[in-house]
Order: sequence, then structure tokens, then C-alpha cells
Amino acid sequence: MINVGKKSKIHLHWKVSPYDYSKDKLNSIEVAASKKYGLPRDKVKVIPEFMVIDSDGKEISMNEEIIQNIQDPVFQVHLFKEWLELNKVTDCAFDLIKKIDSEINAKIDYQIYDKYKRYSIKWIRW
Repeated sequence: MINVGKKSKIHLHWKVSPYDYSKDKLNSIEVAASKKYGLPRDKVKVIPEFMVIDSDGKEISMNEEIIQNIQDPVFQVHLFKEWLELNKVTDCAFDLIKKIDSEINAKIDYQIYDKYKRYSIKWIRW
């Protein structure tokens, strides 16, 4: 085990799929590392590194690609399709997903849109 001083800080880089990431998982990793190294939780920082596997089986980082392209409707459709394929979802109306996505994109004012702002869902259509 690594000896970490009481005044030290540790940064853990967590390679994770964007689909498996959650704030709860990030918090549980921070708590576990805090206990393991005997540090207060505020001295532990977990940095998610979003990774996916491309069609050739190679890991690719999604950090920059997602941040730069998230407003592109074509890229959004690609992410939806990729998620469905990774999770082996076959019984969905993909055309309806694209239609809903288009309607939502039409309502977003990209002049005030912030990539780092947290958004929440107000309604869901079943």
C-alpha cells in the first residue's frame, strides 16, 4: 500500500463509460479512497475520464469530443444510436427518438446555453 501524508491530496483518474458514470458512483469511490488512505474526503478528488470502445476495439477518450460536439444534432443522434447498440436495445422507435431530440433542440437557445450547466428533465413521453 502507498503511504500518503496527512496533508497530502490525491487525485484518482477513473476511466469510465459515459453510460456507467453517476455522481453517486463518483462519491462512493471518493469515500473508499478516503478510508483506504486515511485522509479526509475533501483531500480526495476523483477525475472521471470518459472512455468508449470504437468499432476497432480501441479505447477513445470522449472528454474533448463530447464537449466540442454536444450541440451538434448529428453527434447527438450518433450518441443515442451508440448507447442503444452498447446496451443491446432493439425494441425502440429510433425515428421517434430523433423526432423528440429535434423538438428539444429547437427549443434550446444556444446563445445562452452553457455546456457546463446542469439541466433536468421536466416531462417524459411514454
